Amino acid sequence: TKEVTNIFPEVKAIIHWGGALKRQSFTARGDVDILIVLPAGTEIKPGSLQLLKSKIAEVDLDPFAVTEDNLSKDPIITIGQSGDYKCHGMIHYQLKNESEVIYGDISILNLICKVSLP
Repeated sequence: TKEVTNIFPEVKAIIHWGGALKRQSFTARGDVDILIVLPAGTEIKPGSLQLLKSKIAEVDLDPFAVTEDNLSKDPIITIGQSGDYKCHGMIHYQLKNESEVIYGDISILNLICKVSLP
């Protein structure tokens, strides 16, 4: 959390989601997915996510960032290390239903619109 708040001091929440959330410990079997939620209107530069990844070498971190106003969209558009990323239905579902807020207000999850998978 400290590394995230150093790079993104305006962070509203950090959401942990994906396969690592279900495991008891972090192993070489996968990466650790986090979504950094920032205030509406914040400019997000992919280089900041690469910097964050380089500072947390203990795990295979896969950081994404989003502004809070984009959480209610379908699809959710995030910024990854390579630029814009449209969350497909399964990721959207996991963010809404199978995630954990590890920093900030848990009510941030209420901003994510419901999604149904086909």
